[in-house]
Amino acid sequence: MLPHARAARVVAVDPEHLTLDLDGTTLTWPNTDALNASVGDDLYLLPLTKESLEAERDAIATTLLNNVLTPSHEVGSEGK
Repeated sequence: MLPHARAARVVAVDPEHLTLDLDGTTLTWPNTDALNASVGDDLYLLPLTKESLEAERDAIATTLLNNVLTPSHEVGSEGK
């Protein structure tokens, strides 16, 4: 897990919003299909500035490209 991420427990779900509990503080978060969250799930929140968000995106893109360009598996004779 990322070192600055904080867990927030899902305490309620409706079609438009999730209600989260973060150390006794209630947060309302947009409910999207991408989250697919249920009551009792933990969501991990990561506070980022605009600059740190861009740096995080760059780091993720670099990691993905490195994984694509240098795969860790070897193609055997069946791949020829």
